[in-house]
This record gives sequence, C-alpha cells and structure tokens, in this order.
Amino acid sequence: MEKNNQLESKEFLKPKIVPVPVYSEVGESDLLAMLNSIFQRRLPYEWSFDDYHMAINRDISGLPLPNMPLLPRTTCLLPPIGGQQLSNLEIYEKIRKKIYEYPVGFETTATVIQVSQEDITFFVCNFNRISMPIEYLHVGKIALQELEQFPNYGEIFGFYDVIENAISRVTIASQSPDGGYEAYMIDFGEYIHMTGRERIFKLPIFLKNLPAEAIKCSLANILHVDMLRKLLRQDVKLQVLSNNGIHLIVDVTRENNDLETSEIPVRIYSNDDEELDDLDMEVARVLHGTLLQRPYVGSIVRLHVTYVSCSDEFYGYLVDGPKPPKWRPNRLPDYDEEFEVFDMILAKYVDDNYYRAKIMDINDDEYYVFFVDFGSSEFLTRDELAPCYEDYKYTPFLAYRFQIKGIRTAKFMSYQKITTGIQYLNNKIFEKEIDVAIKEILPNDGYLICFQGEMTCLHTELVSRGYAYTN
Repeated sequence: MEKNNQLESKEFLKPKIVPVPVYSEVGESDLLAMLNSIFQRRLPYEWSFDDYHMAINRDISGLPLPNMPLLPRTTCLLPPIGGQQLSNLEIYEKIRKKIYEYPVGFETTATVIQVSQEDITFFVCNFNRISMPIEYLHVGKIALQELEQFPNYGEIFGFYDVIENAISRVTIASQSPDGGYEAYMIDFGEYIHMTGRERIFKLPIFLKNLPAEAIKCSLANILHVDMLRKLLRQDVKLQVLSNNGIHLIVDVTRENNDLETSEIPVRIYSNDDEELDDLDMEVARVLHGTLLQRPYVGSIVRLHVTYVSCSDEFYGYLVDGPKPPKWRPNRLPDYDEEFEVFDMILAKYVDDNYYRAKIMDINDDEYYVFFVDFGSSEFLTRDELAPCYEDYKYTPFLAYRFQIKGIRTAKFMSYQKITTGIQYLNNKIFEKEIDVAIKEILPNDGYLICFQGEMTCLHTELVSRGYAYTN
C-alpha cells in the first residue's frame, strides 16, 4: 500500500525520446505487452519498470480498448461535483506543461497548432518529441474506463473527438452561461465547448501525470494577427527569449522561408468545416452540388486523380464522366462584376487556363478559391478571376472526395511527416488513372474506397512508412 501511495505522488520527469514503434492492429491481449515495451524504453529517471508495470495493471488491466469510431451518448453526462471553476487563462496556467524543455536561449523547431486573435498569442507543440502514451491514447490503443459523470473542474480526463475520431486529454475550466462547459484540450492548445453528450473516459494515473504538450507563446518580432495566422500548421524555428514558467516569448522564422515573404499556407488537415478563416480545405465538402453518375457501393470505377489533400484522402473525377470545362484567357466573358464569398466564378489554374471555382474567402485583394472540378484551392488576385457563364454556374461539380479505407492520419503527426506523406501519395497517384472499389458512401459527397490492381497494397505502404495509421 505504501508503495502505491508513493507511486501516485511521484511526478514524471523528462523522458528519453526514442522512435515510435510500429504496431498494427493492437488487440486487447497485446496491450500490456505494447505498453511495457514503450515504458521500458522511455523510463523517467525517478521511475522503475516495476512501478510502470504496477501502474498499468492497477489502472487499465481488464478494461476494453475503445471501439472507435464511437457513437454520441444518448443521455447527458452528470455535472461535476467539485473543483474550482477557472477562466481559460487560469486553466492553462494551472496545467503542468513541458515548458521546462524550452530554456532561455534554446533554439528548436516546433509546429504552430493554434492561433489566438484576442491576445495575439499562439500555441506550439514539438510533434517529434510528443510522449508516446499520448500518441497511443489518441488512436485508441489504450484501454479506458468510460465515465457517466464529468470529473471535477480542473481534473484531466479523456475526451472522444467525433470529428477527429480520436481521444485527447481535456480538462473542464468552467460552466458556460449558455449551458454546457468550457474546456481545454491540453495537448493541442484548443479551447472547446462541451455539451454533456460527449464520450469521456477516466485516464490511468501515468497518463494524467504526463505534462501537457501545448505551449503558449508570444512573438517578439510580430504584432499583427494576420501575419501570425500565416504560421498556422507550419513548422517554425523558435528562439526562446523569455520563459516565466507559464508561457514563452520567442523569435520565430518559418522553416525554409522568411516569414515576411512566405505565402499564406493552406491547412493540410482539419475537420472543422465552419472556420473559413482557417483556410480549411474541408469547407468545400459542404458546398458540393449534386454530382453526376454517383458511384454505388460495390462498384469499381476508374478515376483521374486531380488533387491529394492528405495521405489518406484525395480528389478526382470519373474517367467515364464529363471532363472539367476550361476557358482560355481570350475566351473569358467580356463583362465584369463584383464578387462575394460563395460566388461561382472562373479562376486561373496552374496551366494558365480558367476553370470553375467557388470563392471561399476574401481578404483585401486576395481571394481564396476552391476549384470545384479538381478539389484543390488557391489564393488568387482579382485580375486572375472572371465571371462564370450563367449556364455553368449550376452544372454539377465533377470532383469527388475519396477516403482510403483502413487508414487515417493523426492530429499529433508533425507537419513534415504530413507533407512527406502527401508527396509520397502524390507521386503514386496524382494525374493518373486508377481503379478503386467503392466501399461506403460518406457524408458531404465522399466515398470510402479500396485501391485495385497494381495499387492494391498502397494503403499498407503508407502505414509502413509512418504516413498513416490503421483504423
């Protein structure tokens, strides 16, 4: 008993970082061996392997792995019964963080994961040094006990994110005046609203005690929030100028580019369909029109791949269907008009011809457009746009969205890993005609597919190279 009490009171120190091992289809019977392997190679200095073994057995032995994806709750969670309600700032300050890894003068590369327009700050995470148990929690490879009641305010627990199909660590800050609760995702620097219909889980002690991965920063060399937004989802070079134990003041330059001259990045992955300002490719999904000759489940179709959005998803049109209409610059309408968000227009593509596009956002003379027949997006100026002929405004969009069956990306993957995965899949399928089997119809005009022919094993190659995870 005394040893158990000592176990709970110990805090984790900085672990030794080793590469993430590849585990495919980890079952419940393999869980303990997997975690033992992880912890044996990543022991904090104060803990012995026997302590870890005891913590694992005591906290999760006999519990099931979450069977993701999970359905929402049918009943509302009971409210918390204790703890102190805090503001968003106070809850961040209270959480133990990996800020000790950023001493003054330290230089490193990290990924910008959130940007706050209110106080012109941002959160970073070093995805190459993320704690391995957090990675396994995220993809549902740690057994957990589901809860029927919110834990006390300020207590860390597991939260199933329906959009991400992942489990993340979260804590409740306060009760919302409009109902529900304000909460903070401690490893991603994201403030969310919880309604009480979420699936939540008790975390093992060793997972609760791991310090938060997200670190709040202020910039010493930038003041305007629009410039700060250019860093979102980018790897940046940080030089720590100040560390008060709560947040950092840093100098920042973008990897391989000067910040002032870099183009605004397109978000590579996200599932938040509502935030147009975040440059989210996924917003196009809710704007698709009725598509021609919709494939049906069980059919095998030939596609022409037009855009790879991430390592488990791409866009294309049917080879046997109509081809994207195009206009040369000298064949554009000879009239002009004012454009607004969501207008259907003609926009200049990479081949200097003009194709149908929908305006997703406007910022001064910069237009963010989605090419409805290709699935890709671009930032263009006003002189690269033209009115769309009326007959083509309402013609069905030709680009379909295809999700690869059996694999998925993860939120904790580094920007470099994501972009390398996209490049790998791009080299395999972009601008090629491929055969796929339709396995399921997804929301927002998407399809779950399996590759056919010579591409049959492509999804396993993506997993083996670390560009995706098995579902």
